Amino acid sequence: MSEYVLLVLMACMVTGGEILFKKYIHRIVSGRGIIPFILSLLNPPLLTAVLLSGLAPLLYMKALSGLPLDEAFSFNSLSYLMILVSSLVVLREKANSWQILGILLIAFGFVLPLVISRLEPCLRAVEKGLNLCFPL
Repeated sequence: MSEYVLLVLMACMVTGGEILFKKYIHRIVSGRGIIPFILSLLNPPLLTAVLLSGLAPLLYMKALSGLPLDEAFSFNSLSYLMILVSSLVVLREKANSWQILGILLIAFGFVLPLVISRLEPCLRAVEKGLNLCFPL
């Protein structure tokens, strides 16, 4: 499986885990003793959230073994984008203008390193006086 596919799956798993935690955390019982507390932790959506959050780093490690760190690390920011969009759509939360600005900056920071890494060979050729990548 492609390392990029693993990174997108990792971001999806992190997002799914966070949404499940947020949606079902209220089901945890506290203040009634240890047994009700432990039983409330066995809630299937919460267990799924723990599973997703626990497996996501394994996908990241697998992807990291085949990609440069700068490319793999930029995919971590994809989770922030997906979590905000999911919270707006699934949880019906509101985003303020600062959050929107922050997400736009994160999106720019996600895309920029990927674009630069693809353009780097062309930029080196231009520096050497070769016109291989950018026709006039």
